[in-house]
Amino acid sequence: MKWLLSACVSLVALAALPDTALCAGVLQRYLLVAGANYGGLDRPRLQYAVSDAERFGRVLVELGGVAPANEIVLKEPRLRDFLQALDLLSARVTEGRRAAAGNGGGRSEVLVYYSGHADEKGLLLGDDRYS
Repeated sequence: MKWLLSACVSLVALAALPDTALCAGVLQRYLLVAGANYGGLDRPRLQYAVSDAERFGRVLVELGGVAPANEIVLKEPRLRDFLQALDLLSARVTEGRRAAAGNGGGRSEVLVYYSGHADEKGLLLGDDRYS
């Protein structure tokens, strides 16, 4: 789990850099945040996973260069919801890249943040698991 924390810290630090330091073209940042207090019947209910995800998303919108239209927030998602959000995120990135290509190019950065139960087999989304 330390590598996950390090990756998140690195991505947040990268998001805080000025756009001009990263590329000459347009920079689009995309964010999917998911919070799940419920991790299944055999897990204790968390108190702050959903609010943690919401706050993380708010910081990246307010300070990290993520446009509100490029943020997706999931609260207590099921596996189906999470998969649909990943598809929507992919579609938004694809559309953004097409638009950027018409304006001289650019770069896309994508961050997926999850707060909730997980184990060695994957993320626990209620009674579902995302491997």
